Amino acid sequence: MSQGYGFRCKKCNRSYFAMYGNGLMHEEAYMEKIREIESGKYGVEWKVLYEYIPNLIFDPDRTIYMCGYCELWENDVDVSLYEPINPVETQRCIDEAIKKYGEDGKTIYEAWLSKEERDRGYFPFREYRRICQGCGNVMKKIPYEELKWLPCPDCGELNSHWLYAMGD
Repeated sequence: MSQGYGFRCKKCNRSYFAMYGNGLMHEEAYMEKIREIESGKYGVEWKVLYEYIPNLIFDPDRTIYMCGYCELWENDVDVSLYEPINPVETQRCIDEAIKKYGEDGKTIYEAWLSKEERDRGYFPFREYRRICQGCGNVMKKIPYEELKWLPCPDCGELNSHWLYAMGD
């Protein structure tokens, strides 16, 4: 499920949105991020870790990142890596998914893990530090419950949300 807020700038009248989750796009979003990790978009460390350590996963839901210094923000997937608590049980589940769905079974299994399943069956392995493209500082995740305002991406004016949206 996806949910988020719509914003309208008081200064320049631009509309913009901040969404959490992926709705029914989990599998596609997960595959896209795997390709980006494998291509080195998130750095050599992430590429090597993901390639050589079996069954690492990440959360395919979109989230909001904000720089505390220049207030630049991004709406993207958190590619922090998680490792299974019980690798044998995790591999059994993946093998079942492969039997059921074919060669895409591993990706389908990983992409559709709920937050509760991930929290119960995986532990944080490496947190990805998202670097602000504007000033070079580390950006922080903004929890959905705390998102009350976002600066306009065009003019920088701070705006409160005017629309709440949910979708699948």
